[in-house]
Amino acid sequence: MEDVTSMSIGNFNWTASKFATSLFNAAVFLNETHAIFKLTFSILPSELGWFSVGHGTRMSNSRMMILWPTRGFMGQYDWRTAYCKSSGHTLPTLVPRSEADSSKIIVESKNPEDSLHAIIVTRPLVLSTSDILQKAPGQRLVWAMSSTPPDSVNGSFGLNFHDKGHGTMNLDLSIPTLPDGSPSIGEARVEELIHSKKHDILITLHATFLTIAWVLCAPAAIILARYLRDTSPNWVRVHWILQTLTVLLTFAGIACAAIAVGLGSHCDTPQKQMGLSVVIGMTAQAVEGSIIHRIRKRSHEKSSPAKRPLINTLHSIFGRLLTVFAWVTIAFGIKEWEFLGRSTPFGTQAKSH
Repeated sequence: MEDVTSMSIGNFNWTASKFATSLFNAAVFLNETHAIFKLTFSILPSELGWFSVGHGTRMSNSRMMILWPTRGFMGQYDWRTAYCKSSGHTLPTLVPRSEADSSKIIVESKNPEDSLHAIIVTRPLVLSTSDILQKAPGQRLVWAMSSTPPDSVNGSFGLNFHDKGHGTMNLDLSIPTLPDGSPSIGEARVEELIHSKKHDILITLHATFLTIAWVLCAPAAIILARYLRDTSPNWVRVHWILQTLTVLLTFAGIACAAIAVGLGSHCDTPQKQMGLSVVIGMTAQAVEGSIIHRIRKRSHEKSSPAKRPLINTLHSIFGRLLTVFAWVTIAFGIKEWEFLGRSTPFGTQAKSH
C-alpha cells in the first residue's frame, strides 16, 4: 500500500476542513481510504504530556487516537500512539487488536526541534466498526490535551485528566481541496474548554457540601433515629436538625455545581441524572417526615400504638436506600471528576465557510 503521508493532496480526490484552538491548529484531509491530520502545536513538546483526537461528541463516548512525545536520540522527539475507548465515566482503556489495529495510525514529525511542533497523523477512514470518518458534513470530533504523559507501568496504560484543555468541533469534510491542496473553506466552529480555578473551587465546594450532607449528616440522623427513638425524647429534634443540614448542604452543593457548569447541560451525564434523583428523593423524604411529625404531634397525648405505622416504616427504609444511592452518586462524581477534568468553557470560534 502506498504511504499516504507522502501522497499529494493537491488533487480532486481529497476533501478537507480546518480549525484552530489556543493550543494548536489543525487541518483534516480525506481521500477514499485514509484521513490525514496536520497538527501544529503552539506549545513545546516538553510541555505536552499527551494529546488525543477522537470521533464523537465528547470524551466519554468516543474512540480516540492518543499521541504523546518521547525524547529520543540527540534531543529529538519521537511520537508514540495508542487507540483507546471509554464508556460512560470509565477512564479510557486500550482497544483490543481484535477490534482495531492501532499500528495503522502513523505519526510523522515534521520539525521536532521547533517551538511550533508540527506532526502529521494518518489513519484509515474505517479504524473500527464504531469509528468511521466520512466525506460528509457534520463530522463531530473531540480533542483533549494533558501536561502529564500516559502512565505506562508493566504494560498497562493510563491517562490523567486533561488539564491543558479539551473541546469539540463540527467539520464539513465534503468540500474538495483547492488546486494547491489547501482546504477551500474557513475555520470550522470549535468549542474549547480550559482549566479554571473558579470552576475548581465551585466543584470542590460542591463535593465538600454533598459529602458532609450524605456521608456524615444523613447517616448520623438515621443512626440516632434508630437507637434513640425508644430511649430519648429528644431524638426527633436531633434527627430534624441533622436532616435539615442535609437538605441545606445539598441545595448549596447543587448551587455550586450549577454555577460551575454555567450554560452547559445540567443533566447530560449519568452522575448528574443520579444527583437529580437524589434531590427528588430527598424532597419526598422531607415531606414524608413532616407528615409523620404532624401525625405524631397530634397523637402525642394518646397511648403509643402496638404496631408501628406503615408510613414510619417506609420513611425509614427509603431513607436508608436513598443514602446508599447518594453514596453511589458521589462515587460516580469522583470518577467523572478524574476523567472529564477541571475545565470550563474558554470560547467558541465561529467563522464563515
